[in-house]
Amino acid sequence: MPAASISRLITTILEHKDVPGDYFGVAFSIYHCALVKVVKDRDTTTFSHMVALQFLRAFSSDSRSTPGITALTRLGHRIEPALFVRAMEVCRWPGSTMDKENSLELWQEIALHLDLTDVLALGMVSELCRQAASMVLHYPHVSAHRVVGCRPSATSNGILTDHARGVLIDNAAWTAWRVLVLLLS
Repeated sequence: MPAASISRLITTILEHKDVPGDYFGVAFSIYHCALVKVVKDRDTTTFSHMVALQFLRAFSSDSRSTPGITALTRLGHRIEPALFVRAMEVCRWPGSTMDKENSLELWQEIALHLDLTDVLALGMVSELCRQAASMVLHYPHVSAHRVVGCRPSATSNGILTDHARGVLIDNAAWTAWRVLVLLLS
């Protein structure tokens, strides 16, 4: 990977003089990629870059991952608290309010779309999120999936299907057997 492409990438990032923060860039060639990091403070600017990493995998490779793909994936999952703070500042437009009742409703809607393990993790974030998670946990769960209703095909015009009828008879027979054993003992 030519050093000129990396230096052009750093120069492009440095053109934005008034905005301090961490900047990342990716330089690609046909088979490789290199990641560049520029840290701009008020007074200093530092930069670093990785060596060229293989991006495309070889045809004979058994693995779908390459060092370049792994590096880009890690960069994509990087936690950036400043980004969240900035997004919160941008989203607060004049006249907007987010009171506790509205935010609880929002967290409940989010919790309804999460898996059981994620709902449990959400409940550990804050008291407000715990309330939203508790609402979702009131639903029955089967194999970590929330049960929201029965399939409409289970009944047809109020008449049970053969399978549903068989399950109902099996449950009635099992209950009758348990009652009989209880009475005889």
